[in-house]
Amino acid sequence: MKFRITCPKCNGLFEVKGEQGEYIRCYCPYCHHEVVCTLPGEQQREAVVSTEITQDVTENKEKKSVNGCIIFLIVMLFLLVCLLVGTFILVRLTQPERYGGL
Repeated sequence: MKFRITCPKCNGLFEVKGEQGEYIRCYCPYCHHEVVCTLPGEQQREAVVSTEITQDVTENKEKKSVNGCIIFLIVMLFLLVCLLVGTFILVRLTQPERYGGL
């Protein structure tokens, strides 16, 4: 029997063959991520992704939030440097006699 599975990493939709209630491991044909799932019974056609994949997705979200913090800090540091350079230039323009002119 064929079942449709959605990859938790790239959201790609693909089909696998198996029996109802079977526990399978397969790879997404789009991103090559390993997907572990239990195939559903009669009522459902979509495979239910196991808790192993849910944990993997949660870890990816945590990594993305850390990356977001790092990017935020880099942008803030850049803005601080720009502010300091701008202040220095402004002081030099307003007091040319003190710094020997431009």
